[in-house]
Amino acid sequence: MAKNSSTQGIRALIEWFVCLLLFLASVAAFAGVYRVHFDMSGSTFGSTNSSLSLMAFAIAVSLWGKQMASLLRE
Repeated sequence: MAKNSSTQGIRALIEWFVCLLLFLASVAAFAGVYRVHFDMSGSTFGSTNSSLSLMAFAIAVSLWGKQMASLLRE
């Protein structure tokens, strides 16, 4: 069965929108990493907040990278 062109267009639009949201989440996670590690009191490493912010950044960037790879593969 042939795919409908309007369905393909909507799917592409949704995929690019998800990609944009993941990019914004990555930027926000990077801002969180910067804010936690380089607070006004100086550099802070080894706390729970810094570890969680690094994990959030890594997850956001990896999901954004996978989404970009799937978009560029098509």
